[in-house]
Amino acid sequence: MEQEPLQHADTWAVQTFGAAELRDPRRTDRLIKIANALAENPSASLPHDARDLGRNAGGISFLEQPCIRV
Repeated sequence: MEQEPLQHADTWAVQTFGAAELRDPRRTDRLIKIANALAENPSASLPHDARDLGRNAGGISFLEQPCIRV
């Protein structure tokens, strides 16, 4: 089933996750980037959506942080 992307995924991601307190502002930035990417392509997996190795490694590293619960 194909899902429609959010029209303003970047705005939604900032409004939804911009105030997240993750002990480091870089983690909040990473969360916003991940949420934005998945909102733009909701049927994609995180590794599929990561367009390059750096983004993929950053997303995986983010999810492995002890303060992040999924």
